[in-house]
Amino acid sequence: MGDFDCYCFLCSGPLFEPQLGSASPRALRKRRQRVEEKRLALKAGLRYVSDSSESEDGGEEENEDDEEIDEYEERTSYDPELATEERTDWIQYLRVLGFNPNAIGGSKAWISGRARYDDGGVIEVFDGSDPNQPSLDENRCYDCYVPTNGNEVVFPFHSSCMAVLKKVYEWSLNSSSYKKMKGLDSTEIDMDSLYDAATDLCDPYAVYLKLKYGDISGAEQCWECHPGEEYSVTDPFNSAVETIELPPVSTAFQSLYSRLRSSIDPFGAVPNEIIHFICTYLPGEDLSNFLMASFVAHCATLEPTFWKSLGRSRMPWAWELWERTSRHDSQLGFPIDYKKLYFLVDAHTSLPFGITRRLSGWLGLANRRRIWTTCLLLLPHYFRSLQGGYLTINLPLILQTRPSKESFSRYHTHQHPARPPKPSFFTHGRSCMRLLLFLRRIGT
Repeated sequence: MGDFDCYCFLCSGPLFEPQLGSASPRALRKRRQRVEEKRLALKAGLRYVSDSSESEDGGEEENEDDEEIDEYEERTSYDPELATEERTDWIQYLRVLGFNPNAIGGSKAWISGRARYDDGGVIEVFDGSDPNQPSLDENRCYDCYVPTNGNEVVFPFHSSCMAVLKKVYEWSLNSSSYKKMKGLDSTEIDMDSLYDAATDLCDPYAVYLKLKYGDISGAEQCWECHPGEEYSVTDPFNSAVETIELPPVSTAFQSLYSRLRSSIDPFGAVPNEIIHFICTYLPGEDLSNFLMASFVAHCATLEPTFWKSLGRSRMPWAWELWERTSRHDSQLGFPIDYKKLYFLVDAHTSLPFGITRRLSGWLGLANRRRIWTTCLLLLPHYFRSLQGGYLTINLPLILQTRPSKESFSRYHTHQHPARPPKPSFFTHGRSCMRLLLFLRRIGT
């Protein structure tokens, strides 16, 4: 098989620093043009095929830039102005989750000190503070996921990814699905159960777990840097939440809208509580189309408290944003348009391919959203292991309302697959009638 890479078991990201492209103005122009063309093609449901024999810029621009540009490297590297050192430094902070059957006491799992990925699935660990970690004199090198080289098996992770998992775990403990479970008094993750869950999600040739890690393409036999996917290597805690401009409420026509009801709207007789319930199940684009198609639904969701509550429940990964809005509300500032804020955050984090430099502050939050969703998929396996393998549980609502169905339809593929444009279910008004008929059927 030759050389191959292994990846973080929580984000499937690389265990070493990514390759950056040229910072010359001409190289950046060409790179960003290709990324934008690919972004538009993917948005239209088309497969993007780049012409490797693109003509070079004119001689006048050639004289501006003496640096020779390697076209292959430019197509297999990240934008140096997006994947900056500040945003990618987190990747080097590696640790591993291991299991030591000879450890004293009930717990056998251990977390290493710093680790350094070598090659071919081998990772070198350094001493940490966990008493269960085997002595470095016994073993310093381990195999990732499967015993490829005859070493003990460990699961590598970035420290930031484990911090996200702990946030997900704390949030899940407050969800109705997990509150009823026994043995969840502790706010700490049981590492033995986490190790068991990761083991169950391995196949014989695993380089990451059998989970869906979002719509990224880098985790191949060896990590491939795909221009436009810089968010996949951005620190999930490198967020520009504090700089997001909070949109003020526009009250121009709300008083008029609140008095109007449409006699032909199929949702005219549906209580607001049911409309709110429907909204919690719709991804951002479908939710926007639903509110445009149904005037009744639009009027039922005018209250800022609805959007504030929806944002907190559907976007728990943006916790700093909601803390900031709470501080803003307590300081009696201008009223925030929570609806506009909700769709703004969703738009910049749901399908973040090709984020531009102007919006680069969203890269970290977009990656955090992706990692958060994967951690949510891991938790049912963790809880099943914690409960001895006998667990039937409904997934939290946020798992049933992923931002994009096609975004999580595969683990990884070498190329973005071509697919026809997918019309939104709520693009046309008659879709509201279909939904209403469906609600009537399930109510009978």
